Amino acid sequence: MRRFLDLLKPLEKRILFASAFLCGAGILFLSVFSLPRLKELSRVQETLSGKERELRLVMRRCEEKRRQWSMWENTEGVMEDLRKERLYAVNEGPKQFRLDLQLLFNEAGLQVSGMMNYDYLEYEKEKIRKVSISFPLQGTYEVLKRFLYSVEKSSKFIHVERIDFLDIDPNRGILRLKISVAGYYAL
Repeated sequence: MRRFLDLLKPLEKRILFASAFLCGAGILFLSVFSLPRLKELSRVQETLSGKERELRLVMRRCEEKRRQWSMWENTEGVMEDLRKERLYAVNEGPKQFRLDLQLLFNEAGLQVSGMMNYDYLEYEKEKIRKVSISFPLQGTYEVLKRFLYSVEKSSKFIHVERIDFLDIDPNRGILRLKISVAGYYAL
């Protein structure tokens, strides 16, 4: 390297040393002033990636809420179809429900023994009325099973609310029950 410097003229040497000094000073300047900027840039990038993850999460939640909203918008139509097809009409009321219940009894081969108790409940917001009929029942397990199946396959919205076992005759296989069945009709 010394031989290389000896080949240079004094002006060239000064220019070379000045250039080296300026390069070194530039590197030192960049190191001193840009290193904190690089660290800050790294922190900003980490913050940005965290915010991007939060944004993706918010976007997924937003999409889920849109799907839920779409389902709720369709609910009104579904409720109207349910009201027309599965609920009793307001002019039919409890009378048609009692007749359908009697058909279910006949289909299952049941004999109702005793008084039927009626309970009415109105849901004003939904414009629906519920009629619950409680009655004592006597029969075998197979007869009860046929009755429950008949209720399940009914074209109207009828469901068994409660079954109370009052007595079980182990010798004859006869069950004494109290059953509560509900039917709904539109107002």
